[in-house]
Amino acid sequence: MKTNFLSLLFFCGACVSAFGQELQSPQISQNAIFANPGLAGSKGQTRVCTSISAFYSNYPSRRTWDNNGYLSQTITKRAIYNGLISIDGLIMKNRLGIAGYLKNESHQINDRYNFYQNSIQYDTKYIKYLYANFNIGFMLSPKFHLTAQKTNKQDHVLSPAIAVGFKGNQFTYSGPSFYNSTTQDSIINGNKKNTFGLDYVSLGLLYSAPNSYSGIKLNFKNYINTFLLYNVSFVYAKTYFNKTVKDPKFSFTHQFQLTIPTYQFFRVNGYYSYFDNMNAQHLDNYFNANLDFRYGKFIFGTFIGVNGYAGTYAGLTCGVQLKNTKIIANYSPKLSKTYGSTGLFISANFLLQPKNKSYR
Repeated sequence: MKTNFLSLLFFCGACVSAFGQELQSPQISQNAIFANPGLAGSKGQTRVCTSISAFYSNYPSRRTWDNNGYLSQTITKRAIYNGLISIDGLIMKNRLGIAGYLKNESHQINDRYNFYQNSIQYDTKYIKYLYANFNIGFMLSPKFHLTAQKTNKQDHVLSPAIAVGFKGNQFTYSGPSFYNSTTQDSIINGNKKNTFGLDYVSLGLLYSAPNSYSGIKLNFKNYINTFLLYNVSFVYAKTYFNKTVKDPKFSFTHQFQLTIPTYQFFRVNGYYSYFDNMNAQHLDNYFNANLDFRYGKFIFGTFIGVNGYAGTYAGLTCGVQLKNTKIIANYSPKLSKTYGSTGLFISANFLLQPKNKSYR
């Protein structure tokens, strides 16, 4: 998977021309159009974004005592590998932004259960959950220019948007068999499950200026064949630079995203699959902030975030912005010696120059 994506980066590098200053994604694990679908077509030119990432997490041990004095200790480890490619641009004389994406993700959860009686260990059980997720989707975003355009240049634009995503999942379980009374799942060693269907529908609204954007997104998740408001997210980003200089070497960009989960306030009749619940836990991002600096061709900065997979995480950003492409790497070290997560995210964005440039 990683080899295929790296090959794609070099292939795209030979097909592009000009690449201007661009705001960073507010989440290290996504590109910009996932923060708000209104960003589809925001660069004017056709934009190709590719990324690969890997995250590893250790959870602290959980201890449980029963009435007979038996102790069970659980140690959980997780690993997520992700590959993503998206393309977005403008059609209909720059009045409509469109985007499409493909994503492949491998999510592995390993649990080790140690059992004790009178401080003596008498049994150990290992459980593994393996998910292979495939996602595909598209986005549409009409562009309404709020100021007169004497030249074909992006100015103040209002962008309503809709995004639709589909998801395929292959699940494999190995470990002791058990019955989950909450979700009414019989889980046995060697369990396999394959699904495919509509995953979500998102509605977004974005206001963008030449050097900033802000927006809101409502995400409706497919929950037992019923769509409910899964979360509401807000995004804001702005770039500062010396406006008196024609081609400033230095710029500073800050970006924030806040996601408010709403699904826990809803009650839907039926049971949510135990497998799907385990797989979805890491997808919730609650807060992300990036502080990026650019000097000439080099980009450096820092980020911090909170999500359902890694908890609180932070790290460093570095990259290079050339005339024809931009490559960014984010590294998140483990914040604790005993538990926490570490991850590496690498992305590359390219702009494909049209023959008759008419936008930005």
